[in-house]
Amino acid sequence: MSTLTQAIADSEKEISPAATSGYVPAKAILAFVAVCAIAKLFGAWATGFAGDESYTVVISRTLALSYFDHPPLHQWIVHAFGALTGEGWWLRLPFIAMIAAINVPLYGLTRCLFGRGGAIWALFGFNATAYFTVWPDGYIMPDVPLFLFLTTAIWAVAEILFGPRRGSGGYALLWLAAGLAFGLAGLSKYSAAFAPMGLFGYLVFSRRHRSWLWRPEPYLGAAVALAVFAPALLWNHQNHWVSFAFQSGRAGRGLHFDAVGFTHAAQALSAQIALISPWAGIPLVLALADAFRSRDPESAQRFLLWLASVPFVFFTCTTFLGQNPIPHWYNSAWLFAFPLLGLKLSTMRPSWLRSWSRISAGLAATTFLVFVGYVGAGPIWATSAYQAKFKDP
Repeated sequence: MSTLTQAIADSEKEISPAATSGYVPAKAILAFVAVCAIAKLFGAWATGFAGDESYTVVISRTLALSYFDHPPLHQWIVHAFGALTGEGWWLRLPFIAMIAAINVPLYGLTRCLFGRGGAIWALFGFNATAYFTVWPDGYIMPDVPLFLFLTTAIWAVAEILFGPRRGSGGYALLWLAAGLAFGLAGLSKYSAAFAPMGLFGYLVFSRRHRSWLWRPEPYLGAAVALAVFAPALLWNHQNHWVSFAFQSGRAGRGLHFDAVGFTHAAQALSAQIALISPWAGIPLVLALADAFRSRDPESAQRFLLWLASVPFVFFTCTTFLGQNPIPHWYNSAWLFAFPLLGLKLSTMRPSWLRSWSRISAGLAATTFLVFVGYVGAGPIWATSAYQAKFKDP
């Protein structure tokens, strides 16, 4: 967390007093973020592998350019770390480190767009959210590097579009950095493609930034991203594009706007709010609504709305194709709502923020303890129930 603390200290010298006004308990929030990181480390030690984690550990024993259901980055990490340490809970350590590291680009992105106050509150919202507190699907997941590198890529793009003016060389370096991060995100999970789609949509409709579509730097960045993603493309080419066929086939077949589709859409939304958690999920929805009401197509709010909308609309549409989407599919959309949440919270009344933040921190801690207790004690309960059912008379 020292890197994040130093970044905040440096940013205080750069941001005007108006941008840092309001109730922003930075030290308390940073302490909360640090406690959450320690809690995740404890959770990694106290709980066994989830089903997807066990599957990843097994298939990563064989090193390959890519794999059937996901691009290879998280399997490569497990393979390399497992060769050093063997297979055990410590295989989660690189992913715990990446989860903690997400805070750095999330802070940088939000600070670039909305100032220090919004950035601090975005960190609190992200870490107080139930899903991102407990990571119920497991730690060894492609979503972890996806979130880290997607946020890093968009941070670089935000510095280009909304940051201080730079020379052509500075812009070129940022586009190349964005391309590298986009490539690593794509090497983590195929849903990384939604962010460039959202970025393209924003550039098309933003008169101020549209000129980037005619400059070479974004395309140099895209070339870097494609080069980084090349192992997954090569593997798919060698294997009849089976991974793309599998993932696209999960969308379902046959468009039908009926009661079943709307029911699945409502269930998907309610499940997301439950996992994101109502204390953070409701403010997140309100922050997205504020961005939607913004009439400025060039604003930072509209920029984030484009990034969040593409995956959200896509996965919602799958409900009308006969698919009941898994809630964590939407997380790359919610990821870009947290800077909007930070902006909204930074404008709220201090008295409300004090109450809300304390309640949210307490509920997040309770959720974590209940989850770890349930998962950790689950095998004990299961064994006791089995013995009670089948014990000798």
